[in-house]
Amino acid sequence: MGTHNWHENTEILYCTAGDGFVTYNDRKIPFYKGRLVVVNSEMFHSVLTEGYVAYHCINLDRYFCRDSGIPTTQLYFQEQIDDPEICGAFLDILEALKQYQENRKKYLAAAVRARTLDFLSLLCRVCLLEENRSPEHQSNQLVRNAMTYIRRHLPESMTLDGIAENVGVNKFYLSREFKRASGRTIFEVIVQLRCAAARELLAQGSSVSQAARDCGFENLSYFTRTFKKYYQELPSRYRK
Repeated sequence: MGTHNWHENTEILYCTAGDGFVTYNDRKIPFYKGRLVVVNSEMFHSVLTEGYVAYHCINLDRYFCRDSGIPTTQLYFQEQIDDPEICGAFLDILEALKQYQENRKKYLAAAVRARTLDFLSLLCRVCLLEENRSPEHQSNQLVRNAMTYIRRHLPESMTLDGIAENVGVNKFYLSREFKRASGRTIFEVIVQLRCAAARELLAQGSSVSQAARDCGFENLSYFTRTFKKYYQELPSRYRK
């Protein structure tokens, strides 16, 4: 099953082998070798395939982009890109990252930043569709507000009534818009976010029971089953 993601950063996916789809809110984008997909900020997305797909992924930190004069959270880019120049600029970032990871020299870190800015500049020149919010982004403000509330209260017990009251809408309307945007119910997304947060705690050395409690799971066996459903491994596998 594909794991749905949502964050405020702009994410770049580049397919290196195989094929599949990038689910993008309630749409599917074909994903095949040589194609680059831009996941604009605040969009639900996942990579799906019935066979095999390999890809590189880079999250463009919104604060780095903003401080560099390119506020990606306020921009909307073309999603499907096959342009060789843009794909090549993305691969340049990966090569710079590889060199930095192998040598850890400060000037190589600067090279990563420089290649990233070159890529962003090219993306703005060629693929920028909206300088403010796209209509899709604007209609998703409700979902964004709900996601912000959910992330802030992830360890706590949440109800649909409470979330709807916080964002100021009817719970039935919220449920419908959330399902339209993500393809899943609010509580399916909450469980997935809790599993992702628990995985990070496990990687930092937390015990399975502590990670479960800290991320809002009251039942350890339910946490273990759910975690395995998303990651195909028991939680203990991710302990540092």
